[in-house]
Amino acid sequence: MKTYIFLIFFVLLPVWLFAGGQQEDPVDTARQLMAERRYNDAILVLTQMMKEDPDRFDQAEELLQQVRAIRDQYNRYYAELIEVLDPPDGGEIDEDHAYDLITKMEALDSDPNPAAVQAFAQMRASIVFAVNDRKFRRIIEEAWQLLEKKEYDQAVALYRSGFDLHQKLFLEKDYGDDVFEQVRTLRQSLENLSDAFLLDRPEASSFYDHVVEALRQENKVDLTNTIDTFGRAMLAVDEQRGGILYDAEELEKLKVSVQSEDENDVPYLSTLRVLARGRADAEAPEGIAGTILRFSNGSYTSLFEGIGDLAEKEYQSGVASYHEGREDVAARFFRSAGEYTQMVEQLIAFENGGTAPTMENLAESGSEITEQFLFSRVLESASGQFTELAALKAELGGENEAWESLDTEALALRRDRILDLQARIEAVADPVKSLSSSLDEYEAPIAVDRPKALAGQLLSAVDEASDQSSAMELEAVSRRASIIIAQLSSRLSERQNSIEKAQALIEGSQETIVEGADPIVVRRPDQGISIVEETLPTLDALDQDIASISASLSAESDAIIASPAMKESLSSTDTMRADIISLRNTGTTLLARGEALNRQADLALAEGELRFSEAESRLDDESFEQARDKLEQAGTALAQSLTYREDQQVRSRIDNDIPDLADRIIAAQNRQIVRQVRALINQGRDLFFQEKFIEAQQTLQRAQARWLQTNTEEEPEVNSWLERVKRALDTTSGVELAIADPLYPEMTQMLNLARKDFLDGKRLFTSGDRDKALAQFSEAERKIEYVKEPFPNNKDASILYLQILQYTEPDDFDAIFSSRFNNARRQLNSTPEEAYRELKVLEAIRPDFAGMEKALYDAEIATGIRQPPPDRAKLARARDLYGDAEKIVENDVRAQFPVAIAYLNEAIKLNPDYNDAIVLKDRIQAGSGGAVTVVLSSVAQQQLKQAEDLFIEGRYFEASVIVEQLMNNTKNRNNPKLLDLQKRIEARL
Repeated sequence: MKTYIFLIFFVLLPVWLFAGGQQEDPVDTARQLMAERRYNDAILVLTQMMKEDPDRFDQAEELLQQVRAIRDQYNRYYAELIEVLDPPDGGEIDEDHAYDLITKMEALDSDPNPAAVQAFAQMRASIVFAVNDRKFRRIIEEAWQLLEKKEYDQAVALYRSGFDLHQKLFLEKDYGDDVFEQVRTLRQSLENLSDAFLLDRPEASSFYDHVVEALRQENKVDLTNTIDTFGRAMLAVDEQRGGILYDAEELEKLKVSVQSEDENDVPYLSTLRVLARGRADAEAPEGIAGTILRFSNGSYTSLFEGIGDLAEKEYQSGVASYHEGREDVAARFFRSAGEYTQMVEQLIAFENGGTAPTMENLAESGSEITEQFLFSRVLESASGQFTELAALKAELGGENEAWESLDTEALALRRDRILDLQARIEAVADPVKSLSSSLDEYEAPIAVDRPKALAGQLLSAVDEASDQSSAMELEAVSRRASIIIAQLSSRLSERQNSIEKAQALIEGSQETIVEGADPIVVRRPDQGISIVEETLPTLDALDQDIASISASLSAESDAIIASPAMKESLSSTDTMRADIISLRNTGTTLLARGEALNRQADLALAEGELRFSEAESRLDDESFEQARDKLEQAGTALAQSLTYREDQQVRSRIDNDIPDLADRIIAAQNRQIVRQVRALINQGRDLFFQEKFIEAQQTLQRAQARWLQTNTEEEPEVNSWLERVKRALDTTSGVELAIADPLYPEMTQMLNLARKDFLDGKRLFTSGDRDKALAQFSEAERKIEYVKEPFPNNKDASILYLQILQYTEPDDFDAIFSSRFNNARRQLNSTPEEAYRELKVLEAIRPDFAGMEKALYDAEIATGIRQPPPDRAKLARARDLYGDAEKIVENDVRAQFPVAIAYLNEAIKLNPDYNDAIVLKDRIQAGSGGAVTVVLSSVAQQQLKQAEDLFIEGRYFEASVIVEQLMNNTKNRNNPKLLDLQKRIEARL
């Protein structure tokens, strides 16, 4: 590089060549040459003048000094250029600076040394190209920024500022004048066309603003007019763009024609072409033609969007109104949308150079025009079809009313009309569906999502209307089926009700047989059998009708059959047919069951009548217990008959005849029992006073049991004697060892051993061996304690203990005896039984002890063992009570007989020996007939049977509820079976 630079330096040294033949004044000539920057020629002239005219040396030297100054500046520029072209290691050449220095050097000397020109030319060309290319790229980039800001005029001016780039180097080439002229002409055309655009653009923008204003006001008339004016202005702009593109193409052709084989490019022509039409690989339009296209596209796109949005807005309003059921309003919106789409197509025609595209030639148009056209065409078609669909939907809506008033024939006719409408609705979709299918042919960059969405709305609405018509068809079919099935179901229900009624009659249902009584289960198999026999034959005809409608429904379309309503209808037919089978089976079963119940009822009835007859026979024989048993069996059998079959005659037999016979039996038996009970009471009294308390107790208990055979409440007089016996038993309990006691052998042996020890001790004591005697007494006491532990009241053990005490405590025995005697007397009022036992022990030791006899007498009275002496007050009160009872009997006030018996019981209690009271009481009781209810009423028996069954099942609480209800009836309270069940339930609860 340095060698190349120094070579240039030496070549550029001044070469003093002589040029003679000057005819003018050399000084003037030199000045003229210097003005033209032909410094070499000026030096030659002045040098020649100094040789020929030394006198003018000073003039020449003055001019030479000026030349030298210019040459010095030239050399300084050159020296600086050398430094720029030879940067330090790692640095880069500043091409802009080098280009500036070369420009300055060319400005100083327009006719440099030819050798310098040849050496400098290649380097100069390279630097100039690099600088111009950088300027070109900067123009492209800055213009791009302007285009992004939509500053179209500034962008065009900036592109035009690059028209001179590379021109100087181009003109230095030897392309010929013809080529230079062609280039000049094309450049001039580009300038003229861009000037025309700059002139027309403001007017087009103004027209655009008018359209925008009309669009803002949604004034369709103004929109139509302003679109026409705007479109015509845009046609002119489009022609300017076409001319620029044409010129750019011509520049390309010219470049190809003049480019030599050793040239890679013709920069000037390429630069002009790119500035005119933009780079081929640019992301978006650029260059002057691209600027015009951007302006055009921006204007058109904005209007397309605005008018298209209005069209779509009207369309969507129509869609909304359509879905709201306002078909007339929807039609107006769809017409308005169609008018806007016509404006869009008017704009499309202008953008397409004044010719409206068609679906057939659409491929010849640009992507934007294609998109807008497809959008407009689909929107227009969808609007028209939506209008038709709205009318059909309104017609369809008329068929969707007054369903409830239609019978099966009217529903069939409505279905036919719905099917016709459905076919017409589905035909509405055909044009739009065809358009939508054609959209699939387009690929990026053409976007078809928007028109597809519009088409989709119509197709969706068609589908919706079709679905509605299908739903209405289904509604018609379903309603017709429902009516028919309802009719069949009603017929079936009648049969089911009949069978259910028969089942209730045969199996039984709750009925109130007696007013005021609780309901019971009643069976009427005869009536049930009659209903079943009447119903069964009608099921065959019903089954055939159901099978017919089932076959008709099964022949419908798959879609209808698959619907829930139809599935339900078909399921209903299947269910009804299954129900018919079930009814047949149930009816057959009920017939068998009813006949079985009749047989059981007949058997039970026969059994009841037989037992009733036997009860009457036993009464005649005075076999009262057998008579009662037979009568109870009769009641049970007849009641059992009623559980199988309700029969008023049988129920009357239970409720009237059986109670009458029971009263006769009880009355006769009761008279016998009153005599027997009185005899047992007298026998018990005698045994009591003989102090045979256990035998007395047993006798009195037999009297009470005998009494309860005809009465439900215990005899108070018997209870009074049983209480006295119990007190006597309590008093004497454990005093003597009973042979029946399990410990009798052991305790008797132990007492005998204790007595032996006592006697041995007594003998030793008498013989004077006191110590051994005390040891024997101690052993006897140990055995006594052993006996008294299980038998603390044993009299023999207590007496033996006191006998021992007489020897072991001889000094204190009298005091001990007196103390125990006094304590026993004090206990007579509080615990007379204990006092009596203690006194009997003390009596055995000292029977003549002072006060002993009186104390025992009082103790016997206190314990009831002895009858106390007559009390005048009690005797008087007893007589008064007897008198009151006698008056009731004499007046024959039978309702007051229980009161009279209560008076007499009290009188006998006050005076047990009051024989008149006893006789009157027995007479009343014998005449009362007893209080036992042998057989319950028919209803009560069935309820009692239910309670007994519940008790057996362990359902005690439920059983107790029924028993309590039965006990509310006073007649039932005296029934032994009921009372026995009540006791058993109470024991479980």
